Amino acid sequence: MDNQYGRAGLVGYAPRIDDTGLTDKQGNESRTLLIAAFVSLPILVAAFQVAAFFYTQYSRLLWLVIGIVLGIVFMIALLVQSAKRRQAVDFEGELVKKDVRKKSSGDPENGMVETYYLHSLVFSGTDGKTHKHSERQGAKEPAGNSWPGYLQVGDRVRYHAKLDYFEKYDKSRDSLLPCVECRSFFDIALDSCPHCNTAAVRPR
Repeated sequence: MDNQYGRAGLVGYAPRIDDTGLTDKQGNESRTLLIAAFVSLPILVAAFQVAAFFYTQYSRLLWLVIGIVLGIVFMIALLVQSAKRRQAVDFEGELVKKDVRKKSSGDPENGMVETYYLHSLVFSGTDGKTHKHSERQGAKEPAGNSWPGYLQVGDRVRYHAKLDYFEKYDKSRDSLLPCVECRSFFDIALDSCPHCNTAAVRPR
């Protein structure tokens, strides 16, 4: 693809992507999730105790149980999300397989069934390990503004775990580039994302 950067400007990895400060931001968000997980339980319990004063047709014990159950569920969800962010690791590798499977969830007996497609990417890492990434989408054909739609078999990538971002090594055939901050796709000839003004991730 010919543009003002030439092929050399679109092949290779960006130097010092951590210098953008975005990795620090993502790390702070992970800590915020952890704090929110433990704060959510007492807040929900207190909220439902307040509700007990206005809806007296139900016992205060019932409101207490509801608050505790919802608080625990919410806390577990936040803890899982925080743990996933902390356990993710950087890697370099090649996309060797793309897979899509039709899935469904819900209660068939009540007619409450949701059909979706799970798009999976399998990478062969230079560390000798296999790395996988999956996304839930509503269509069998992956959305263009998603990792399954953007990455193709054979692409070499560098995964930045703290940013949850796949940086493609060879972008010379692409016309769009994913933003490392807001995930929107923009013209690859631009120096920064027009939506959030974050610098484009490419060789300098």
